Amino acid sequence: MRRKECRVEDMGSIEVGELHCPIPEDIPPLSTSACLGHRDSLHAFPELVFYGLYLARVSKRIVVIPNFADIKLKILVFGPSPHVIHPPGFDADLAKKRKEIRDALITDGHGAVFPEDLLSGSLDPAINNHFIWEQMLVQEYDMVVSLVGSMGAVAELSLFLREHLALKAALFFNKDHCSGFAFEEAKAIQALGGTLETYVYPVDLSSCNLMKQIRDKVWRVRVGKFMA
Repeated sequence: MRRKECRVEDMGSIEVGELHCPIPEDIPPLSTSACLGHRDSLHAFPELVFYGLYLARVSKRIVVIPNFADIKLKILVFGPSPHVIHPPGFDADLAKKRKEIRDALITDGHGAVFPEDLLSGSLDPAINNHFIWEQMLVQEYDMVVSLVGSMGAVAELSLFLREHLALKAALFFNKDHCSGFAFEEAKAIQALGGTLETYVYPVDLSSCNLMKQIRDKVWRVRVGKFMA
């Protein structure tokens, strides 16, 4: 554990040990492009903008910076339900892959869950609206993996149409499904900083290709939290 304290003394500077780091005043909240103008080295890591510079500007905090290996994520995994019996084919294979992804992330030490498994423990029992409830989950969790191949997963794309939430998204589309409105919406989320990947069915669902891409996104988000 690195025991240096990281302290935001005011809205314009960060203290890390004895190092005083001023934050440029012209960085507006949640503006990726403006932040990247000051941090050219972060061009490949938009996650750093959300977890680092933005959080520093909007809150006063004291943080004990952990070792990188100690940083574990809370991750939602969207897609077809493996609890439902699907006819053999794409939906069944995607549901199986969703469970494999969740289980692999748990094995890696992260808190990966299906949102439907949290329904008995809502963040706010007074909410009687599934969309608002899932929006709250997306705000609460560090990252969301979405296997976009069902009507529910398509509808859930709208949860990421704000920049600070788009940065959490890792969206996966079957290459055969890249000509419709849903994929255009996903490209808009990508433009806001989300991750958008395509795969070949069934080859990539039976291989480790998707998991490799997911672990890459996990690493990026962990770097963002480490640098925050």
